[in-house]
Amino acid sequence: MGRSVFECGTCDRTVQPDAAIRSSTFGGLDDDRWETMCCPHCGERLKTVFVG
Repeated sequence: MGRSVFECGTCDRTVQPDAAIRSSTFGGLDDDRWETMCCPHCGERLKTVFVG
């Protein structure tokens, strides 16, 4: 996917994109076009990304 690493501000860990937990979006965003990336260590939202 060509993304750099994510930095979790909650648990201060670096998360590789492949290790991030992908979950449904919120706030009315289309789940077919957007994903929310979450920290696999603490579950905190890292970033919402456009996928399609």
